[in-house]
Amino acid sequence: MKRKVTVITENEYEIEIDDELLTEESLNEFSSTIFKVDDIDELFETSAYQIDYCNGECFIEGLGQAREYYNKGKDVKVRYKLIHEEFSVNVHK
Repeated sequence: MKRKVTVITENEYEIEIDDELLTEESLNEFSSTIFKVDDIDELFETSAYQIDYCNGECFIEGLGQAREYYNKGKDVKVRYKLIHEEFSVNVHK
């Protein structure tokens, strides 16, 4: 038996990026080597997408290691906390 299933998730994160990565120079470097971001908010959007996509600890190109707040480390430049998670599932017959 085979069924098509739609899963919709909505996650809300609190994200902290080290100040050294939020300078104009750092944003320009990120934009020229990884992909274009126009402002700090777009950098946070990129980080949120990557964190959500890898479902936890991951390496974000151009920013470094991303870890949950409780998992500290000197190499960690991006920290996050999942604040709210909601999902729905629909099985198509």
